Amino acid sequence: MHRIPVSPLIFAAAFTFLSAPGVASDVPAWVATKTQAFLPQVLAKEKNATGSTDTSTPADSAIQMAPDEPVHVTVSLKLRDKAGLDKFLREINTPGSPSYGKFLTPEQFTKRFAPTEADVGKVVEHLEKSGFINIVVSPNRQLISAEGTAATVQVGFHTTLKNFYLNGVKVFANADAVQVPSALAGIVDAVLGLQNVETAHVQGGALQNTESGEKP
Repeated sequence: MHRIPVSPLIFAAAFTFLSAPGVASDVPAWVATKTQAFLPQVLAKEKNATGSTDTSTPADSAIQMAPDEPVHVTVSLKLRDKAGLDKFLREINTPGSPSYGKFLTPEQFTKRFAPTEADVGKVVEHLEKSGFINIVVSPNRQLISAEGTAATVQVGFHTTLKNFYLNGVKVFANADAVQVPSALAGIVDAVLGLQNVETAHVQGGALQNTESGEKP
């Protein structure tokens, strides 16, 4: 079998490329949360209401929110030991079970099933690095609220926010599905506060909130 000589210069160049900052292998992976892209949902509903995909709608005119425009977000965290929680709920509602009717106090529930303080710390750290401020953790550690801007939302959750008018009211919605670093995949469930379209639909035909994965 013939050996093909490799130039030391080629080998050195390849090593330099793989070791260089910014190469894909050094970029942390991002994963989806339950928070879907809301703007496409609005567009689809508007097109369906008009009965034509060619008809221009208010959402078609959506423009990207100014980077410094303020946004309040709430990060919902996943419960710990979901399988154990499901089993416990079945048992407390099953006559004859040793746990039947033995409900937990809020403190007991937090200790057994709420996100850990370590997990909460990871989310808080991500929010801080992304530029969010006034970060507040709920007593049961299931919700983390924070103040930011459209720019920090884009940095922290890989989605852009867009403004448009609906029924004469200025609203906004996230144009992309929300993502978080893969290290938070087992911790973050959804991110709320990235759209306020539903508040413009106070009468019949209101859009349901799809921030947590529901469809309108």
